[in-house]
Amino acid sequence: MGLFDKIKKISDDFFDGLSKDAANQIIKKAESAKLSSDALKSIKNVNDSTKKMMVLMRHLNGEYTEKEKKQLREKKEKEKIKNEKKKEKEKEKEIALKAIEKEIYEKRLVEFVEKYGDEVGKKIAKKELFLGMTLEMLKDVKGEHSDKVENVTYGKIKVKMYYEKSKNRLGNVAYGFEVSLENDLVIGWKDRKNKGMKEG
Repeated sequence: MGLFDKIKKISDDFFDGLSKDAANQIIKKAESAKLSSDALKSIKNVNDSTKKMMVLMRHLNGEYTEKEKKQLREKKEKEKIKNEKKKEKEKEKEIALKAIEKEIYEKRLVEFVEKYGDEVGKKIAKKELFLGMTLEMLKDVKGEHSDKVENVTYGKIKVKMYYEKSKNRLGNVAYGFEVSLENDLVIGWKDRKNKGMKEG
């Protein structure tokens, strides 16, 4: 005999005397005896708990009435339809976002091919960094920097541009991306979040 069978036998033995009719008779007797509302409430709560326990024990043992099976099937079907609708909405949203991204890229492509020529213009439109790009090109790719540090030595102007400003757990300022320039030309960059680095 399995664990569920043992538990079911114990519960069946325990609740044998608490059939629907017996429980209703007990409640009626309690009402006619004019017990306090608290006492009546307690008896009804025991009856409700008993019913719930018996249903639970049946379910644990894998036993379901035809009505319960139908309800489970309907519930699964509703969940399936709900999930399908959710996936459909997510797909529609993804398609809409891709269409917007494509439109933005096409506008950038026209603008930057006209400004820098075909090869460089395509890179800038795709927001690609490359060594030797100018400060103006960098702005077209990354936008305005959050902060910068400048160092001038022997006619060389070295600058570090910082982007993606945030605060760490200690409340200190942190940057997600860093670009190094020398005399307004990009000589390297660093992804400070993922520790990626590119230098000339």
